[in-house]
Amino acid sequence: MKTGWAQYQADVDGQICSICVDLDMKSEAPDVDLGICYVVRVALLAPSPQGMAEPEEEPALEEIERELDDSMTRLAGAVPVGHSTGGSVRDYFFYGPMAELLESVVNEVCGAFPHYEIVAGADPDPDWLQYRETLCPAEPAAEPAAEPEPTPSADARVLETVELAPEEIRAEMQKEAPQHPSLIKVRAKLEQLRAAGDDPTRERPVSHWLAFGDEELRATFLLQVNHGEFEHETLETKDDGRLKMWARLERPQSTEIRAIEATVLRLIHLAAEHGGDYDAIETVAVKPKA
Repeated sequence: MKTGWAQYQADVDGQICSICVDLDMKSEAPDVDLGICYVVRVALLAPSPQGMAEPEEEPALEEIERELDDSMTRLAGAVPVGHSTGGSVRDYFFYGPMAELLESVVNEVCGAFPHYEIVAGADPDPDWLQYRETLCPAEPAAEPAAEPEPTPSADARVLETVELAPEEIRAEMQKEAPQHPSLIKVRAKLEQLRAAGDDPTRERPVSHWLAFGDEELRATFLLQVNHGEFEHETLETKDDGRLKMWARLERPQSTEIRAIEATVLRLIHLAAEHGGDYDAIETVAVKPKA
């Protein structure tokens, strides 16, 4: 998978689709100079009973994607933003200026892949709604602000450690945020580890990066994280003149997806309670024992 891209499943117009999207484009969308949404549809040769691409067909679809990316950039000045698979087709999405060469792009790709049925279309989309509302995962709904509680003393706060979520809490949080953007990035990182030959059952240092806009809120967050579970460090950076307060939590852990998701979801919720955001997971692949 390309850097900055994430993959997940979603219900699109009553149909389950597999979506792969460039999340890094969110910071640039909408681009007023790229106000046309181009969709190139490829009919799958041998879809699964659910209308998805079988693993055996993926290499050919990846070749088509590379050819499309090159042709759309070269001939239409467009940028790829994602693709979706469902209903026995794969749709590739691009944004670009108005171009008269779409037919040339399709002809070029069809010539390279004569066994595939390929069609294309274009529609004005200056607000990038197709990208933001269909391809990008939905943001979790904001919870109503709670009434402020009396601030406990520093000694009392130290004792308010938070254990990682047990099974029933984990299940509830997975219902709330199955498509949380941070969680999608974490899953993409785990996929990269698997591709590198990682043994998910082996423990290794796993770090979690969280960002806060206020030093006091970060300090309160750290007091509520179980220090018996995590080691932590803090640092500050400037982003466009704004100061960011970072916290890095680290502990030995396997990279089994259920264990990682439980940790990440709990940190997402706890950071949000203190005005912070979960940013990224950091670890390395560990090979199976010989």
